[in-house]
Amino acid sequence: MVIETNRSGTWSNSSNSKPGQIWSNIQLGNKDAFTQLYTLYYRQLFNYGFKMTLNEELVKDCIQELFLTMWNQREMGSEIYCMKSYLICSMRRIVLRQIKKQKNCYERNRQYIDSFLDNLYGVEDLDELDEVTYKRQQKLNKAIHSLSTRQKEAVYLKYYDGLTNSEISYVMEINLQSVYNHISGAVRQLQGLVQG
Repeated sequence: MVIETNRSGTWSNSSNSKPGQIWSNIQLGNKDAFTQLYTLYYRQLFNYGFKMTLNEELVKDCIQELFLTMWNQREMGSEIYCMKSYLICSMRRIVLRQIKKQKNCYERNRQYIDSFLDNLYGVEDLDELDEVTYKRQQKLNKAIHSLSTRQKEAVYLKYYDGLTNSEISYVMEINLQSVYNHISGAVRQLQGLVQG
């Protein structure tokens, strides 16, 4: 049985969670289940890691490290409450550790702030937008870049990765009230800048 968070942030039981079933099979040494988990989350982990650092090879290495560690520690019997938030939190830690190894603190923080949401929309997406929507999007992107680093990360996790506030609290390693503060402050700021 897997325990997951519901929208209110409380823990609830869910016996039919596909990622939970996959994890149970992985703990039994099932390599096909491991491949399935890797395939299920690879793109999302890559996109998240690439928002933190534009170094594609580093992101791929971090994903490999994450899954290798999971496989090597599968028999320890630890229960994962929500696979998605567990993987994102683990990925975040690995990427930040690798960035720290490669750069001094100043460079790491500058790169993280500058690149977190730079590639939110690709050229192919912009081709499909009409002129009015494109101008609104430019305004929104400018507004997003005015947010603090923590606000950007909270907004990204909430609206692009679909995490609950409890899961964001876990990933960012902050309390639930801080998550609410970051998100509500960001939304108010974005509304003011986009409407203004």
